[in-house]
Amino acid sequence: MPRIVGVLLCGICLICAVSSQPYDSLHWILAPYFMLVWPHLAYHWAMRSAHPLRAELINLWLDSLHAGFWMVAIHMSLVPSVALAMAVCLNNITVGGLRFLGMGLTGILAGLLLGAVVWGWDIRLASDLNAQLGSAVLVMGYALLMGHILFTLATRLKVSSRELRHLSEHDALSGVHNRRYFDRCLAQTFSQFLRHPRQVTLLMCDVDDFKSVNDSHGHAVGDRVIVAVGKALSACARGGDVVARLGGDEFAVLLVDANEAQAMGYATRVQTALDDMLRASSPSMQLRLSVGCVAAHKELRDHDHWLERTDHAQYLDKSTSRSRKMLLSGTTQPVCT
Repeated sequence: MPRIVGVLLCGICLICAVSSQPYDSLHWILAPYFMLVWPHLAYHWAMRSAHPLRAELINLWLDSLHAGFWMVAIHMSLVPSVALAMAVCLNNITVGGLRFLGMGLTGILAGLLLGAVVWGWDIRLASDLNAQLGSAVLVMGYALLMGHILFTLATRLKVSSRELRHLSEHDALSGVHNRRYFDRCLAQTFSQFLRHPRQVTLLMCDVDDFKSVNDSHGHAVGDRVIVAVGKALSACARGGDVVARLGGDEFAVLLVDANEAQAMGYATRVQTALDDMLRASSPSMQLRLSVGCVAAHKELRDHDHWLERTDHAQYLDKSTSRSRKMLLSGTTQPVCT
């Protein structure tokens, strides 16, 4: 579509220049081809090519050749010729920078030589009012067209950048944040805590005997469990909290303005939400989350030490759960910490 509109604008400029002087019939035969046929030929050739990008670059070079050819056809009339050269040079530099601009100039030169062979070399620099009006339409219309194209590209780039950022910060399976993003948030949060102390608690959890879920039900069910845990953690979290999957079945949550008691209350709500999800999809499956939480305090060396202490607390909770199962071997209900 941009080529169709751009060529149509160039065609208006050419018709205004041609109509003001006596020209032979060949001008009126080639003008409709350039205005109406060439854009569609270029499109279909690029779409059917094994290398569409390379074909389109060649098309842009041919656009430059057409411009040079028609500059000779209108006897190098100054104002329309400058307008045509401006249009194709703007195309080339927008697509490929100065390097492709140089290639486009070679296309204009080739068009000038081809035009000299077809039309002869008859230079008439003067431009009458019709040619000037047609050139004004081309310059104004082309500026608006390029502005629209650049705005569209900028909007697409913004959307793509936002999608790429989301992919770089989120776990593909569970939908929560990934380890890379969480490590950055954890370091920043701990640094802010040292400057301005506040209640911040780090919570870590994983699914007890998750390996047995994969072994007994298959990895597809295991993936659904991971998704369910991520949804339960996110559903119970508040706006300022950060939920992340560290790897496997291990998750971490940064709870802002919450102490350890409030963090354990959050863990209880998460366990209840997970039970409800599993009851709806897999009534026979019962899972327990092992949870460890540690509030930030000045005795921690750094954020890695904070993560290590929380991981140790989670390990103690898992060990307690295993000991309890050994004592209550007949109990199958999950136990919330």
